[in-house]
Amino acid sequence: MTEDKVWKSLEPISSLLNLPLDNTETIDFYHATAREFITGNPVVTDKAFFIDDAEGYFIGFRLLALVNDIIDWNLYGIPTETSSGGVNKWKNFQEQLRNLPGHVKYALRHLFDHLDPSQLFSRNENELQHKFERFITRNLLSYLALNPRFSSSHVPDRLRHQVQHHPIRLLNETAYYNEHLLSISRHPWRYHPSSLRFIPPSSELFKQYGHLSDSRIHIFCFGDQLSHGNAIPLSKATLMLQSVVSSDALETRTIPVESRWLAHKFGAVDYKAEFDHTGTRNGTVTSAAISPDGRYVALGFGNGMIEVADIDDRCAVSQFQCDASNHPIWIEFVSGDCRIAVEDNKGRVIIFAHGAQPVRLKDPFPVSRYSVVTAVPQDRSLIVRAPGDEMWYKSVVVLSVSVNPSIQRLPFPHFNSSYSGLKHTAQSPPESPPIPFHGSLGFSPGARYVGAYDRDKAFVWSMESHELIAYYQVPSCPTWILNPGVGSPPSLYARHKPTFLRLSIHDIYRARECMLNRDC
Repeated sequence: MTEDKVWKSLEPISSLLNLPLDNTETIDFYHATAREFITGNPVVTDKAFFIDDAEGYFIGFRLLALVNDIIDWNLYGIPTETSSGGVNKWKNFQEQLRNLPGHVKYALRHLFDHLDPSQLFSRNENELQHKFERFITRNLLSYLALNPRFSSSHVPDRLRHQVQHHPIRLLNETAYYNEHLLSISRHPWRYHPSSLRFIPPSSELFKQYGHLSDSRIHIFCFGDQLSHGNAIPLSKATLMLQSVVSSDALETRTIPVESRWLAHKFGAVDYKAEFDHTGTRNGTVTSAAISPDGRYVALGFGNGMIEVADIDDRCAVSQFQCDASNHPIWIEFVSGDCRIAVEDNKGRVIIFAHGAQPVRLKDPFPVSRYSVVTAVPQDRSLIVRAPGDEMWYKSVVVLSVSVNPSIQRLPFPHFNSSYSGLKHTAQSPPESPPIPFHGSLGFSPGARYVGAYDRDKAFVWSMESHELIAYYQVPSCPTWILNPGVGSPPSLYARHKPTFLRLSIHDIYRARECMLNRDC
């Protein structure tokens, strides 16, 4: 430190220190006991004049008042949007949290360390109790947004063990659910209105803040009992299969894993061996679907059985059976009364309907290395299917699921793919293959067009002519937006021949700006 900085540092306590003008002289305290007050280590004869507050309880009330004021006045602008439109606001808010003043960061992180239990749990009402009651009953969820990594380690044992008090039980539950369920620290835009729906209604946290949960999300579970009270009973046969999974589970096997990253991420467990065990496979759910109106749900099991349940009436309404040795890999509700289309792991597609004979498509599809992706239009009369392979665009088909089902293969462009297989080292994750995923296929309104994309390519086909009318290639673009707008840009879809474009990042940003002003 320079001499000037030393003087500036000592000047605020010049009333305690004798600062000589001559730098060669020693700095002394004006009073002999000043050193003891500063260090907090009194001599034996002076102990009566010192406050014994090693935990710093004297600032607990001030820290609690500061946190309440920050939340009550929303000084740091906690976003309220929970949909994808609020993601950017949450990211900006996260950046703001990194730059909070030091005293605010300290208050958020160490608030509970400075709360005096003798006052907090006193039978005589006091201001600390009132401030804490306000914090627990009104500001707790906002506190999670400001301190997203809040966990049980933030609450000292002298508070955490006082479970006979309702506020402490609520605080403990919040710490637990924030660690294991809410995931606010990883995905803050999935803020509490959505996450609260996954917390048991019997919990103290849900009782206090359940009215803020997103009413559009409904939670239900299959089985005999559920603490949420929204149980949908399965058939006795299915419940028996589920019980076998628990009682006759195969001992976990391990397999050698060359990549340390894979071993750390997934563990060296041979899940295929576990699934191939008859007891485990038969009772395992391998696919599921919910009807467009949200009333029915279909579950496919490892033994080829498919069970359809009524969510509103909470009962199983239909059972269908595929080949018992092959499990369904996807299910889609199609047009008709509880009609479903199913594909098993051998590529065979079957259409089931209550009270009718199953309709089987003649030729099976080739087995894919990765998950098959499907999508249906609003009228549920078609299914577009893309396989989980690197050359998926060569095998996209549209299934007509009317009275006489048919398959229409869609054409594909001819180009050289730059993907050369999974790449990874022992320390790094493998490169994901450029394949479509759930949500990357979709129909336009009226099912006039169908679009599909992977990490660096996008395609548009016409459902009237079954021709490829547009193809885009954008290297290393991790995210596309599939926007089924009202209309189609005449400059693109009016062409009779495919439009092949290689877009730059500049074109992508310009396209995003255009999307703000029109549907495309």
